[in-house]
Amino acid sequence: MSAPELLRSPLRPADLLLRDVRLLDPREDIDARHDLLVRGGSIAELAAPGTLTPGDDFELVEGQGRLSV
Repeated sequence: MSAPELLRSPLRPADLLLRDVRLLDPREDIDARHDLLVRGGSIAELAAPGTLTPGDDFELVEGQGRLSV
């Protein structure tokens, strides 16, 4: 007897704001703290720490200087 097939809903692309995280991107010469907005699973905006506001349906992650690569 075979195991039953597992069903799951398709995942929605992420909408989130990483607030005040340290970003490293050597190709763009970035090594600094920023807010990082992800919309539909893609990076949408970088801004100074604490300046971006998430939308109503965005997840907010407080970075407090944590590293995001």
